[in-house]
Amino acid sequence: MKTMNEKQPADWHDLKGQSIMGITIDTRLDELTIHTLKFKLTCHHVQDCCETVGLVRIEGDFLSLHGAEILHAEDDAGAQDPSWYKEDYDESHTWTKLSLYTSKGDVHFWFLGQSNGYYGEDISFYKQ
Repeated sequence: MKTMNEKQPADWHDLKGQSIMGITIDTRLDELTIHTLKFKLTCHHVQDCCETVGLVRIEGDFLSLHGAEILHAEDDAGAQDPSWYKEDYDESHTWTKLSLYTSKGDVHFWFLGQSNGYYGEDISFYKQ
């Protein structure tokens, strides 16, 4: 039997139809958590060795989305390099753009993963 605090694999699209009760960002762990009435969904990277994955940019006012219904949740792993990013990349890099389209507006979270090409640069999801 699963408990409410047990972490379960999830998908970003699980958020569609949910109401946002809060959004928290843990900069120390580079984790993004969306709190809904039914569950909380956390986005994070499982560290292997020599890669870095972090939240680089947020577009939109996520603080104003409390109570908003999520109409569409889009996960664009492998998003094109954004024109606003001007820093150099490591040998390998992957952009992941996570978007929420809500009844009160939209928000986009940009994660950048970098490595020497031998390690994963992806984002994982779990819900509780």
